[in-house]
Amino acid sequence: MIGKGLLAATAAALALGGSALALGSGVMDDDATTAWAALVQAPQESSGPEYNGRFTYVRIRFGGGETDLRNFGRRGFGRRGRGGGAPWAHDWPRAEINFAKILEATTFIDTFAEDNAGRILTLDDPELFKYPVATIIEVGYWRPSDEEITKLRQYVLKGGFLIVDDFREDWTLQNFAAQIQRVLPGYRIQLVPEDHEIFNSFFRIEDPYSLVPPYGWNPPSYLGIFEDNDVEEGRLMVMLNFNQDLQEYWEFSDRGYYPIDLSNEAYKFGVNYMIYSFTH
Repeated sequence: MIGKGLLAATAAALALGGSALALGSGVMDDDATTAWAALVQAPQESSGPEYNGRFTYVRIRFGGGETDLRNFGRRGFGRRGRGGGAPWAHDWPRAEINFAKILEATTFIDTFAEDNAGRILTLDDPELFKYPVATIIEVGYWRPSDEEITKLRQYVLKGGFLIVDDFREDWTLQNFAAQIQRVLPGYRIQLVPEDHEIFNSFFRIEDPYSLVPPYGWNPPSYLGIFEDNDVEEGRLMVMLNFNQDLQEYWEFSDRGYYPIDLSNEAYKFGVNYMIYSFTH
């Protein structure tokens, strides 16, 4: 098991390479602003590299038409001066870029770490089945279509692993619970025990609750949906970081916005999630 020192050194190296944001400034450089504008205004097609056999972090894109709840949201892209935009795109692409560098430096996983280091897909895109792991965020605004429901059910039951991040407040969990019941009727959202192997698959995370959420006002909860609803023996199919935002830490880990120890801990969760998903 690789120790904290190596992860800290890698994160420090990332920090030395950063230049787009001044410490705590919250101002995006011109290239980042252009990327945001292009993504937010783009149609709903796939984005990112074609499948190449290397691990590529997949972000789920959602919204549009009558199934889009984002226009009723209370946040949009408001924090740190980002303006309006799609909730699913928060932390893109810096979270993917930085996490790919960490994953490549700390494991033997053949990781795609070029360009934006990730791929954006919708749930009804058949390309999704080529990737073992996908993430979806801001699920308080998520209202999938019937076709997306069917494809996500097939994905997780066939071995796909879904990470749900960056959502807080009870109403967001309630919406996710309602939508995921459409995906997996009869399955329950349950607490992931602190001694579950996902917290020890690569790094040993002694106390998952010691990582303070970036926004700080509510303690995190680590929830999951298990195969056969069996917490002890069932495969963890969906991992929920409720009242937590790991990708926020990843996004700003090379900018000095958050203490390096917190960013390091957030990376440990991400690496563990990958190793768990690849071995189950």
